Amino acid sequence: MDILKQLKTIQDQCKQLERENYAIKQTRGDAIQMVKMEERIRELEGQLNNSYQGQYQQTEEVVKQVRENNNLSERVRELEKKNTLYQDRLRECESIMEKQQNDYDIQYSQAKTIKQEYDGQKSIIAQLELRVKDLSIDNQNLVSKILSLKDEQARALNEANKIYMEAQRIKSEGKRSSQIEEEKNQINFGSSLNLDEFIKPEYLIPTLQEIKVPTKTQFKIPAHKREVTCVCFNPLGDAIATGGGDALIKIWNANTGKEDGTSLRGFSKPITDIAISMDNELLAASSTEHKTMIWSLKTRRTNQTFAGHKDTISSNKFSFSKKSLITGSLDRTIKFWDLEKGLCSKTYIVSGHFDQAIRLWSLRSNEMVYEIQNAHDSSISCVKFTPDEKYLVSTGTDHTLRVFDSRTYKQVYKFEHENYKCGTQTNKLCISSNSRYATMGSLNGNIIIFDIQNGELEEIYEHFHTTTVVACEWQPRGNKFASIDNLGGLYLWEP
Repeated sequence: MDILKQLKTIQDQCKQLERENYAIKQTRGDAIQMVKMEERIRELEGQLNNSYQGQYQQTEEVVKQVRENNNLSERVRELEKKNTLYQDRLRECESIMEKQQNDYDIQYSQAKTIKQEYDGQKSIIAQLELRVKDLSIDNQNLVSKILSLKDEQARALNEANKIYMEAQRIKSEGKRSSQIEEEKNQINFGSSLNLDEFIKPEYLIPTLQEIKVPTKTQFKIPAHKREVTCVCFNPLGDAIATGGGDALIKIWNANTGKEDGTSLRGFSKPITDIAISMDNELLAASSTEHKTMIWSLKTRRTNQTFAGHKDTISSNKFSFSKKSLITGSLDRTIKFWDLEKGLCSKTYIVSGHFDQAIRLWSLRSNEMVYEIQNAHDSSISCVKFTPDEKYLVSTGTDHTLRVFDSRTYKQVYKFEHENYKCGTQTNKLCISSNSRYATMGSLNGNIIIFDIQNGELEEIYEHFHTTTVVACEWQPRGNKFASIDNLGGLYLWEP
């Protein structure tokens, strides 16, 4: 700006000199003054040229600075764009960090809760371990007492068996052959057994007579329109009761294979188990409806109905005195029903067979006597004592049969075979009355007979059943057994 002002001043002075020069020339002034003025003019023109050169240099500098400023402005705009992107990314990262922090807080809270639960469980386990130690000591004392009681019981059983065999011999000698033939075609319910002659249920009184292994089928009949789910003999062995998926209960003559009377009705869902009382008067049946019904075999009418379980009832048995009925359910309870009062008299909590264990309970103390842990490699389908109470026999979905000593609870035999596959979770085995043979059905329709005394396979019957065998049942004190399948078939086997 100073240069421009100076330049303007010089220009004004030049114009003034020119006017003066013109005035001098007009007035024809002296030459000396003219020369001085011309020298002054040249001096001023030199200064003007110098000013022009300085202005030019400054203009170039200004242009250079403007270019640099433009470059800097472009750079600033690029940096602002990057800054905007970085700000957006920063906000996104902050959002992710906030979410991760919330997740961390939740997980930390859960971990803290789990740690508290773990500490609580650890304390409970420590208390239970102390309880287990105490129970182990009590159990050892109890086992010793049980062993001594079993010895006394075995002696009493031998005496009872001798009395029973002698009574049977006298009874058989007194019958006429014509009466025997007539009784083959008749089933008598109600007065055929005198309970006063026995001290234990018949299925617990071992027989000393030789049992012949059945080798053929006496008859095979389509017992039910749907699968047959359970089967049992009456105490005399001359009748077979079956329950099916059609919710019906049928009774068959074990000699002729014909149905005796009409079917028993009362359920709307499949039957799970049936039992006949030791005096041959009552039949109990359970179903998936969570209830059990009692029928009179004389009148074929329902006497009582018990409903108290919360899940499917898998088994039921009469007590020997017929005063109570025992039912076991998938709700992990066993109930004792008073048949005289029509009420549930006792309830015990038990562990099911799904945990691979077998547990024995005292009915007097209401406590567990012993637990066989890991009795099978998977869930257990059926467990039974042999009639002489020497062994405990079980089958499981690991497709094995196992025999345990009832005194030491140690495994004696383990049987597995390529032709034996446990067909269902509730597949039931049966044991002959002389405690020698265990019979079970297979998924492929085979029948397997296992010799408990020798620990060997006795016989396999193939291709009789065309589908899964659900259960087998031996005839009380006889040489026959029945087998049922899930297509409704009932087979009776004889030597």
